[in-house]
Parts: sequence; C-alpha cells; structure tokens
Amino acid sequence: MGIPLVWTLLPSAGNSNTQARTDLLERLLKAFPDLKIASLMGDREFIGDAWMSHLCTRKIPFVLRLRENQHVVRAGYDTWSIANIARRLAKGDTMLLKGWCRLGHGADNRSPHVRIIIMRLPTNELLALACPGNPRWALASYRQRWTIETLFANLKTKGFNLEDTHITAPGKLSSLLAVLALTVTLCVKSGVAVARFQPIRIKKHGRKAQSLFALGLGALRKNNACLLRAAADV
Repeated sequence: MGIPLVWTLLPSAGNSNTQARTDLLERLLKAFPDLKIASLMGDREFIGDAWMSHLCTRKIPFVLRLRENQHVVRAGYDTWSIANIARRLAKGDTMLLKGWCRLGHGADNRSPHVRIIIMRLPTNELLALACPGNPRWALASYRQRWTIETLFANLKTKGFNLEDTHITAPGKLSSLLAVLALTVTLCVKSGVAVARFQPIRIKKHGRKAQSLFALGLGALRKNNACLLRAAADV
C-alpha cells in the first residue's frame, strides 16, 4: 500500500526538475533521519544525470524507467536508442545490456554509470530500466512502483475524488493533501485491523476482492453512519 509522506506543489504544469526532486528527498530524510531507503522508483520523466548522481552520492539505490528513444552510450558499441537496441526482442522476453552504460547521445565521463535491462511487454511496449546495481533485481523491484498508482486511485476515483476540488491556493491545497494523507493512513490501518477478523475474499482469478484501503474505508463509513443514526435517535 502507498502512503503519502512528503510532497511539494509544482509552480507550473509539467515535470519536476532536479532541484525540486532533491529538495523533496532532503525533506524526507530530515523528517525521518533513521529511514533506510531500500530503493527509489521513478517513471520515464524522472531521469537525468544530475538527479542520478545525487542519488548515487546519497547511496540510495534506484530503478528508473527509460523512454524508448533514450540513447545509450557503452564501450565497444554504437550509440543507439533503446528502441533500436531491442528492436528484435520478442514479447515477454528480456534483454540485459552488457557492461556499464551512460545515458544520452552526448554522454561523457561526468555521466553516471548504470546497468540496463529491457523487457518487451505483452502490449509490445518496452520496459527499459536503469539502475546502479544488479539489473536482474530491477524488474522485480520496479513492480512495487505500482503502489503509487493505487495511491493515486485511492486519493481520486476509488476514494476521495481529490481531482474534484476547486482549491487552487497552494497553501490550502497542501493542507488538503495533509488531511488526505492522514485519512489514507487511517483507512489502511483500519483495513488491516478488520482483515484480522474478516479475511478478504479471494476471487477465482487469484486476486483479492478488495484492497485493505477499500476495506478500511468501508468500515469507517459504516461506523460513522452508525454514530450519525445514534446521534439522531438521541
């Protein structure tokens, strides 16, 4: 399950820059000084030499997804894009690039070394991952990034409909996120407690009928409804 810990509101539309990411990371480490980060996951917009170098300096392992047009520089090979390197890769197969790589057509000795593994998804899309360590570990580790997508769903369509807010003031919106962060945590903790007495049903396809978040949210709503009815009776 994903739980919001720290966040920042960007001043404009588009992706975050390296400074915004490093500032957010420093806030996290300051708030949780004893925190040991097992790995940092990032989608295709979270790459960049300065960002990866900062993570390496902090000794934080990372797994970052690469765009298919990302060029790869490696000794003994021509500089090709991910799409060209994996053009013959069949669906479901993986390719581990030999040796250390640098990212970017004009990469030089200042660019950090990474290892790269590529997988052809059933949709024919390429999943290319860069990491500073064992690339075979990267694929299994990157699957955990899906928790951020479930968190977004819980904050939005499957939970609190955050996207329906009309708040635009940065300070007020940040306060709203703080309230939702506490509420998501409460829902997950409540779901864990309820599941101890009422295990979540497993469907025929092998997945749970609902998440711990949904279970906890339903329990909290039910309890609040009971309290409201009791108050009305009084």
